[in-house]
Amino acid sequence: MLFGASGGMSAKHHKAKEWRAGIIQFFLVLITMMVAGRQCDGLPCPTPCTCTPFIVNCSGLGLSVVPSGFPKDTQKIYLNNNQLNKLPENIFQTLTNLRNLYMNNNQLN
Repeated sequence: MLFGASGGMSAKHHKAKEWRAGIIQFFLVLITMMVAGRQCDGLPCPTPCTCTPFIVNCSGLGLSVVPSGFPKDTQKIYLNNNQLNKLPENIFQTLTNLRNLYMNNNQLN
């Protein structure tokens, strides 16, 4: 450890240590946010949607196609306020717990 005239760490060493700690904290927060925002019960959340337990929110993202990869325990899906113009056949067939599907304000025929 480097010591200055006052017997403590040098100002340069102290600033470098603070910088490293700040960078580590930044990346830990970033990783936590990415994991929390993209997971639902340990399962991936469709990109670019956000998930909470049993709910997938893809509302208002300008989507032109329905994303894939919904968690199997999904109960509600918000796809409203997008640019969807068709709904692929059987896309939600495996989602046996799906209770609500919100698709208003799209371009569906």
